[in-house]
Amino acid sequence: MDFASLSLGVQLMLEDLDTLKSGIKGKGREDDGLPDIAIATELFRKELTTQAVLASDRTMCESIAEAVTKDADTIRYLDPKQAQRDAQLDDELVDKLRLLYVTDREEPEEDNQDQDPELPEAESSLWGARRVVKRRPRSNCTGCGDEFDFINVARCPCSHEYCRGCLNSLFQASTLDESLYPPRCCQQRIPLDKNRIFLTPDLVGRFKAKEMELETSSKVYCHDPKCSTFVPPRFVNKVKNTAVCVKCNKRTCTTCKGAEHAGDCPQDSGVQQVLELAVQEGWQRCYNCFRIVELGHVVAEHSFAIFAVSGGKLALVNNGTSVACIVEPRTSSPETHRSVFWTLRRVRTGCEKPLLISG
Repeated sequence: MDFASLSLGVQLMLEDLDTLKSGIKGKGREDDGLPDIAIATELFRKELTTQAVLASDRTMCESIAEAVTKDADTIRYLDPKQAQRDAQLDDELVDKLRLLYVTDREEPEEDNQDQDPELPEAESSLWGARRVVKRRPRSNCTGCGDEFDFINVARCPCSHEYCRGCLNSLFQASTLDESLYPPRCCQQRIPLDKNRIFLTPDLVGRFKAKEMELETSSKVYCHDPKCSTFVPPRFVNKVKNTAVCVKCNKRTCTTCKGAEHAGDCPQDSGVQQVLELAVQEGWQRCYNCFRIVELGHVVAEHSFAIFAVSGGKLALVNNGTSVACIVEPRTSSPETHRSVFWTLRRVRTGCEKPLLISG
């Protein structure tokens, strides 16, 4: 029987136990306590749950092993040294994980490979007393100098080893002090993915958030002093130069780092220089998108208008009404060395500025 069938069988037995438990519930007197069949049912349920977990873990381990086997040739081809280091770390990790599952089952013989896999059984006290306990290798922590079981120490790329407490302290310090980021030993970075089993889940989450913040080149923080939360790059609008805080939802100008404001940012030196040049050259700005436009002359044709000036007042433009554009000559300033330039006022779809009705 494969482990998939075993998992299905365990699940069906658990469902049968639920049906049996619902059938015996309420029978007997209350002062008699739990009947023997209820106690036996609960013990059997715990045993089935344990076997279901073991079968699920075995299936996951087989899937991981198959994936590693398929990718081994690619890893060795791309980086032989990295493949050698990974193989060494994988062997150590497998040894550590193997010790987490205590079992007395012997390795199957070659002639018994076709037999159904047996589930682990509890050892007898007599066998346990005679069994020779193998001594596990121990390692010294580079940080505190104490000796630990080798399953409780993490090995860095420089071959130094740290216990769980010291490793958590290194990653914790790197989230509080930028000078200590990234966590390293012998000037080599300690990878998170290969050591996350030694770190607490809360620390892993805070480290990944801090990693995004410290590795972002142009950092933006919420302008509110009471918040000052880092804004991830995905919440920064580079077109509008605004950033939305993920904590308080306030908007921050990415240029001046203050609150969001309309128009150009006064602290944007590049924009201010362009505006000064536009004033000197007599350039105009679009009243809708605020872009600078330089026009000596232009020929434009109107196809659509909503509002126009009629008798000095703004009025709706009916269908079939002829709308004329106004072209006003205006003398430029002496500094521009230009005699005349033309200003065009016209309406595009949606109406940007009123026109005169000519007919």
